[in-house]
Amino acid sequence: MATIVKRGNAYRVQIRASHAEAKRWATRAEASVDRGKRVDLRTTTFADILTAYAESVGSMSRSKEAG
Repeated sequence: MATIVKRGNAYRVQIRASHAEAKRWATRAEASVDRGKRVDLRTTTFADILTAYAESVGSMSRSKEAG
């Protein structure tokens, strides 16, 4: 679940996941960096980042595991 808080003219986002989910995501993120895949923050929107995150953890959704 994501929490978005406005601080002055900026926003702070915190996404909560289980420890196992966070480790899997971090491992995939590190592998992407090792392969040379990087995010250009000058041209990448916040929506792009959230979409990529949702797609990367979507397969780990508890609702899908329970169903």
